[in-house]
Amino acid sequence: MVWVTPQAGARRKPLKWHEDGRTPDCEGGYADEWEVICPCTGDDGGPAEGQTLEVRRFRGPYRTEDAARMAAHQHNVVAHW
Repeated sequence: MVWVTPQAGARRKPLKWHEDGRTPDCEGGYADEWEVICPCTGDDGGPAEGQTLEVRRFRGPYRTEDAARMAAHQHNVVAHW
């Protein structure tokens, strides 16, 4: 499940990506980790390797869905106030 908003959102960390390098491969499964995606940080939602260091630090991974959602919420409160 992906929590998508124009602000930060949490998603399960994909294990595999489609050949286009931008779309998570749902059949490839997901890690037992979560990550936070936010377009306002410059994150395009693609693989972490293609993101800046700052974006990768914010993205996570987070150990639980609750931790990822809390990070996204806190970011939204500060960045979108």
